[in-house]
Amino acid sequence: MSEEVGQAVAPHLHDDDGPKELVLEGRNKFTIHCQFCPSVILCPDTAVFFKEEKALPKMSQKKDRADLECDTVVEWFVLEDIMQFENIGVTNTVEEKKYLICADCEMGPVGWTDLSTKKCFIALSRVRHSPSSTPTT
Repeated sequence: MSEEVGQAVAPHLHDDDGPKELVLEGRNKFTIHCQFCPSVILCPDTAVFFKEEKALPKMSQKKDRADLECDTVVEWFVLEDIMQFENIGVTNTVEEKKYLICADCEMGPVGWTDLSTKKCFIALSRVRHSPSSTPTT
C-alpha cells in the first residue's frame, strides 16, 4: 500500500473495467457532479477508469494537526489533460502536485493532478455520479 499522497503513477487499466453501475467500457458512464453543489465536473465518456490504492487528503482536516489526514482511495477516473473537465478548481502546488476541488463551492479535494505528466485523477468516491443523465452507449 502506498501512503504517499498523490504519488505520480502511470495509469494502467485492469481486466476489471470498474464498477458496472459507474463505468461503461472502461470509461465514466454518467455525468459527474460535485457532492455538495450542482456543479458539473465531467461529461459522460470523458475519463478512463483506473484502479490503484492511493492516499488522498480528507475533505475535512483538524486544525490543530501538523500533518494531513488521508483516506485510502482505490478507484479513480483519469484524464490526460485538465482542459477535459467541464468545471474544476485547483489548489496551489503541494509537493509537485495540485489537488482538484469543485470550481463553484471549492469543496475537495476530489482528486489531484500530476504536474510532471499533466494527468488528472478523480476519486470515484469523492464525486456524485448522475444516473439520471443519459449514459453513452
